[in-house]
Amino acid sequence: MKKLLLLLCIIVLSSCSKTDCNEEMSKLEKLRSQGWQNCNGSKACIDKIESDYKRQVDKLDCN
Repeated sequence: MKKLLLLLCIIVLSSCSKTDCNEEMSKLEKLRSQGWQNCNGSKACIDKIESDYKRQVDKLDCN
């Protein structure tokens, strides 16, 4: 599970240099969904995914 979270973070961080917000948001949503599926109901895992997701959305600054 830790490897999955690390992989998700690496993928998300590597995509931050792009400027297309719709594409980036779509990628983040897909990663978030995949993360939920791999958490097997673990609250700690879901909380980590949600916090990483929120942090990455804030970094995108699509306004």
